[in-house]
Amino acid sequence: MAHSLSSFIAPAASNWIVDLTPSTMRGNYFSRKDAISLADVTIITLGMGRILDFFKGQNNEYGGFLVIAITVMILAIVNGILLSIIKEPSIKQNSESIRIKDVLVTPLQSVGFQKVIILFVIWNIGLQIAGPFFSVYMVTGLKLEYTYIMAIGVLASLVRVFVTPFWGRLANKKSWFFSTKMSIGLLSMVHFLWIFVVPTTARFLIPVLQVVSGMAWAGIGISLFNIQFLFAKREGRTMYLGLNAAIGGIAGFTSTWIGSKIVGSLEGQNYSFGWFHIGNMQIVFALSGIILFFCALFVKFYIEKANDPIEVE
Repeated sequence: MAHSLSSFIAPAASNWIVDLTPSTMRGNYFSRKDAISLADVTIITLGMGRILDFFKGQNNEYGGFLVIAITVMILAIVNGILLSIIKEPSIKQNSESIRIKDVLVTPLQSVGFQKVIILFVIWNIGLQIAGPFFSVYMVTGLKLEYTYIMAIGVLASLVRVFVTPFWGRLANKKSWFFSTKMSIGLLSMVHFLWIFVVPTTARFLIPVLQVVSGMAWAGIGISLFNIQFLFAKREGRTMYLGLNAAIGGIAGFTSTWIGSKIVGSLEGQNYSFGWFHIGNMQIVFALSGIILFFCALFVKFYIEKANDPIEVE
């Protein structure tokens, strides 16, 4: 349900924020917004981590998750109120009515946007096949404290905020294609290297991998967001973003299901390779890294090298 609601909102929200923010102030606005968000996230994340550890010490972890759920609901209500008072930008209505068939067919008729859809399918498969299991592995496999997990999450967010301007300048100097393939390639290495994260190496490797992950996500966040707008026509742009999000969501859901099956079927099994051992979740992490690497190669050979004219605003 959460992913369904997110997919329902994301295309329109992305198109809305682009129309709402003038291009002359967009970079400055987003960097300032991210800084403010980071301050809030840092305080709340560390606070929630302490709450979880407190309830865990009382043998009542569910009580801690209940506190988090109530906090999220309160923040969601505040968020809804704030969104409702934002003034809408002027919108040019489409001259023709849009049918469901148009939403499904029109984006697929664009050769350039077909490549974007394939990119997001590969991206969602590579990300979601292992995405849900990193936190699970840290809690159940490595037995790390919630506060520690929250703290390294904040560390990754800090790195992401500070490194994002670098990726923006790199994209302006090179291209969004270049920043996309480089940042996804960097994340692929991070996911693959999780096979070396075991109880004896976790305290050292996880912070390092989280820092590099934050660097990668700093580029992925802005690159994947902007690469869609390079190929989507302005008129009916929400259709392009909506179909892309829907297909990517289906791919991500299927990939998560496959990942859970792999983890379940290999539960309790360990494979030795020299001095280290690999468990079920580490195999999924390595598989995620390999798929994401092919995703970066897809950008290089099928999108960056495409001869098709890019559809811009």
